[in-house]
Amino acid sequence: MNAATQKPFSLTVTLIILSLAFANTVLADDLKDANKELQKIDEKIEEKEKDLSKTNKEINLNSSQVNNLESKSRSLEATIKTGQERITAVLSEIKVLKSNIADKNRMIEEQKKILAHLLRSQYNMLITHNQFDDLIPQHNTYSFAADQKEITKKLGELTDLINLERLQLVKDEENLTTKRKEIETLNKQLANENVAIESAKAQTELSLVKARSEKEELEDDVEKLKEDRIEIQKEIEKLSSQYDGSFDEDDIPDNGEYARPVAKPYVITQGYGRTSFSYNYSSGAHNGVDYVAQGNQSVVAITGGTVLNTGNMGRYGYGKWVAIDHHNGLVSLYGHLSSVSVVRGQTVRRKQPIGIMGTTGFSTGKHVHLSIFVKSTFRVIESSSVRGVYIPVGSTVNPAKYLLSR
Repeated sequence: MNAATQKPFSLTVTLIILSLAFANTVLADDLKDANKELQKIDEKIEEKEKDLSKTNKEINLNSSQVNNLESKSRSLEATIKTGQERITAVLSEIKVLKSNIADKNRMIEEQKKILAHLLRSQYNMLITHNQFDDLIPQHNTYSFAADQKEITKKLGELTDLINLERLQLVKDEENLTTKRKEIETLNKQLANENVAIESAKAQTELSLVKARSEKEELEDDVEKLKEDRIEIQKEIEKLSSQYDGSFDEDDIPDNGEYARPVAKPYVITQGYGRTSFSYNYSSGAHNGVDYVAQGNQSVVAITGGTVLNTGNMGRYGYGKWVAIDHHNGLVSLYGHLSSVSVVRGQTVRRKQPIGIMGTTGFSTGKHVHLSIFVKSTFRVIESSSVRGVYIPVGSTVNPAKYLLSR
């Protein structure tokens, strides 16, 4: 190749390299912007969830207060009813006593009339007796006087007895009146207390309604923020997928007999490629296989290698993850771990535990996500907006090519 042709060729290569570098810079900037937006949404979700927790506590407290107030109100109502029944009974007793007193008074008046009549009759008889003293035998005179004295005595005793009984009745009436006033005072106090309880209950119920309304609003806010998070998650996946590069099939093994990332018994809840859930991903395809272990929760290396990196993507992406370089053109990644037990640069052997299955990141339940990346395309992009977050990207292959069939 002569110098004339070399210059255009070199210029073309330089332009291609500069274009790729510029494109990667733009993608990196876009990814950082998406990460910043996602971080803001995560912070808002955390804040809203704290408010929601506080509101739930207020609802529980208000509900408890309403129940206590209702119980106390029912107890007071029962006490008031009992008091009213006692007042009714006392009033009935007073009415009976008044009637008895009236009867006794009438009887006393009748007795007085009879007594007065007898006394007048005796007086007249005495006058008559004195006028005809010479005609009446002496012993009859003494007998008449004795009878008169006995009658007077008995009438006096009867009058005293009636007066005493009337005094007792009056005293009973006074006692019953006192009781009635005490019960009426108690009922007023209970009624006032009941009014206060009803007012407090109404205020508490109002607070409860307000808290429930706030709870609904907060739940709507959280749901909306979660939807926004999913949308931004898709955006991140879209940006990450643009880092996928082409690769030469000769650079990776044709097959293998790698171990499964979890021990039996397990269930594969989502396979590689297009699945019933993969519409949630911007690419429309799942870049790995999801396993749910039925027993042991340990996650193990599918084959030997070196820990290329570990990371924590928080509430999105893979959550807590581990990437292992198998030195044959492949890198295995294990996502959504609850904890990681290996460090970057550590050598691991086949089936060595590397973490515990979890539900961190963009996850709907406890499981482990296994992806197998082509090493030549694999990279970990550090986020400048979310400290300590690393985003694994690159081209993936179906893990089924390399895992033991059973």
